[in-house]
Amino acid sequence: MKNRARMKCDEVTAKFVDCSKVHFLSVAWQCRAELHAMNECMKQYTTDDTLEEFKRRWVAAGMPSDPKHDLWPEEKPEWVAYVRRREERDPPKKDGMSALKKQFYNA
Repeated sequence: MKNRARMKCDEVTAKFVDCSKVHFLSVAWQCRAELHAMNECMKQYTTDDTLEEFKRRWVAAGMPSDPKHDLWPEEKPEWVAYVRRREERDPPKKDGMSALKKQFYNA
């Protein structure tokens, strides 16, 4: 659910990250608007209703334990584009995995 929220709010999150890189010490007050925008975006994808929808889809899929199982196949093109954008910002390390992929598979 968190990964889906991050994907949906990638543009807003990137604005906050960019602001925080520029205003390292003053991020708390200089990037407040970007932080609030990011939090508002994340809230709409991390509600109790969204959690219930995840549970419903997970049960309908046979309760897979594989983290790579796709509960939202209709969003696969959007996910692929998101991973590409993130890898452009954070290139893969020596082991061939970007920080995003490590986070997804170790979650």
